[in-house]
Amino acid sequence: MGQINAIYDIKYEYNNIEIINVEKDTASLKLTQTSRKVAGPEFVDNQIDLIMNLSKINGEWKMTLILWVFYLINI
Repeated sequence: MGQINAIYDIKYEYNNIEIINVEKDTASLKLTQTSRKVAGPEFVDNQIDLIMNLSKINGEWKMTLILWVFYLINI
């Protein structure tokens, strides 16, 4: 997301967060992400359902992999 954030100012909202699995240093979540442009060039606001993996790195949970995007809609 680093390159996108250098060009756009996007507001992200996360909803419907469901914990699928949690272990000592890994977790899987299912959630809905809504992305809306605040500033920048043309951008289509969208909403996706996805499954992501998190890993505990230096004591903090970090996103390490998005496993599946279920759908994309323009809002």
